Amino acid sequence: MRYKFLQKDAAALEIRKQELFKEREFLAKDAALHVSQSSESWHDNAGFEVSLRQQSDLAKRIDEVRKLEGNIEIVEPSSSYKQAGIGSEIEIKDLQTGETSKRTISSYRVFDKIMNNEIPYSSPIGSKFLNTRVGSTQRIMLPGREVQYQLISVSPSGGLIKRQ
Repeated sequence: MRYKFLQKDAAALEIRKQELFKEREFLAKDAALHVSQSSESWHDNAGFEVSLRQQSDLAKRIDEVRKLEGNIEIVEPSSSYKQAGIGSEIEIKDLQTGETSKRTISSYRVFDKIMNNEIPYSSPIGSKFLNTRVGSTQRIMLPGREVQYQLISVSPSGGLIKRQ
């Protein structure tokens, strides 16, 4: 499966990967320190056992980043005013309450959140409105309730261009 990412999030993912590698080095040194301070066996060394659990959790996060990294497709933000795409700011209306809100559809995972209303295209709202046209309605399951939204407007979001 290919995951679509804006350049800014792909760059932030690379930074995140480097941070995880640094954390892995620190945890390895920490585990070695706990082993060297143990008077008995490692079975009696709580610090070492905690370090091993942290290393295991970290290995899972590194694997997740590597899987993402190997399947990224860099995309440019959408420039359409008719159809929602990655990089589009959408205005949606709750058909029950009449309230409107704006969301900006972003990468599969948002690692560099530039805008407060930025949502991944894999989110419940993002996935329902990606590639839909103005005027379309979607039923969306949110925690505790189902909401019906109508797509009121679509515009390119210049704020999602990569940070300089």
